[in-house]
Amino acid sequence: MMIISDISERKRSISDYDPDVPDMSLLPKRRSLSLETVPDFECQAYFQDTVQTLKLSQLMADHRYLVLFFYECDFTEEATRDIEQIIDHFTQFEQQRTIPIVISTDTPMVHRGFCSATIPGALAGSPPFPMLGDTTRLIARHFDALDEQSGNAKRCVYLIDSNGRIKYSFTPLEKDQPYCMSLLLSMVKHLVHVESVSQPFYLFLFLFIGT
Repeated sequence: MMIISDISERKRSISDYDPDVPDMSLLPKRRSLSLETVPDFECQAYFQDTVQTLKLSQLMADHRYLVLFFYECDFTEEATRDIEQIIDHFTQFEQQRTIPIVISTDTPMVHRGFCSATIPGALAGSPPFPMLGDTTRLIARHFDALDEQSGNAKRCVYLIDSNGRIKYSFTPLEKDQPYCMSLLLSMVKHLVHVESVSQPFYLFLFLFIGT
């Protein structure tokens, strides 16, 4: 089971939706939180086979949306399953000008080891998206995604638009439950559709008011 949240206080289980064609009109509004808008954070990352520093604005420069996947730690079955699942759907995210990013409290060097196919329990190679290393735990703490007892991130997902606004959040309730990528992608497509419809309207309104 996975809990889906948007701007209201209400939450629904993933079982409330058709995983293939979810009815977007059923989604509640996002609850009002201090983290509704994400700051332009900077973080060390392992990306394109190098350790580098990335900023949120840099990652969003060529994308409409960003999907931030928090996971517990490298070299676990859950991390391997989740990251491989994201890799399998990467092209579909890219088609919607959406970039998936994974983040844990591991260091970028640990991420690099986790991407080495020669190490037992590692991935088959580097994913085509950044792996952030939140070693200070500040990002996880800001998103309320930190397990204070273990110091690791809690498994959850945030869908963020190009203005840094959180559109939806997802919290799987079971460790062994894979993400419902069809639902995530449907939500992204819905947001892209709404954006494409609203832009001509606002342009018309601007021209109408200006005349």
